[in-house]
Amino acid sequence: MWRSDALVVGVFWFLGNGTPREHVVTQSQVFEAEPEAIWALLANPASFPDWRSSVTSAEFLPLRNGLRCVRESSSGGELVYVFEVFDPPTRLTSRIVDRTDFGGTWTTVLEPVEGGTRVTVTEAGFIDNPALRYLMNEFVGLDVTIQLLFEDLEQAVRMLSESSQD
Repeated sequence: MWRSDALVVGVFWFLGNGTPREHVVTQSQVFEAEPEAIWALLANPASFPDWRSSVTSAEFLPLRNGLRCVRESSSGGELVYVFEVFDPPTRLTSRIVDRTDFGGTWTTVLEPVEGGTRVTVTEAGFIDNPALRYLMNEFVGLDVTIQLLFEDLEQAVRMLSESSQD
């Protein structure tokens, strides 16, 4: 059994070596809320466990090189990142700082549009492990974390709307 598992991992490793280490993925979606309401969710890590389905805890850490630093925990482990750009309520860029096997930046831009706010997220990342790189590219999708964020944000905005109508 272990030989077949090793063979599969070896094939994925081989195929992943032909896949670029770096990637850039951009997704946009319009939410029925003002930019300030979206910003209040995205810029407040302490609230993440309340509305982000994958986050179990999040906390601010001491500043790192003068930048706001956050530790976020999920079922997949912990991430530590800094906010390189913090420009309320329009632009937020975070960079993972504690990993060497994957990382990069997430830039979130909020733009007021008729009926709400267009949220555009650009992930400029890297995946070092070729087998994982192949799996993410071919089976999971490099935009999976952005899609999950948008699903969670949609639900959070809906809950905000319902609570304001009460």
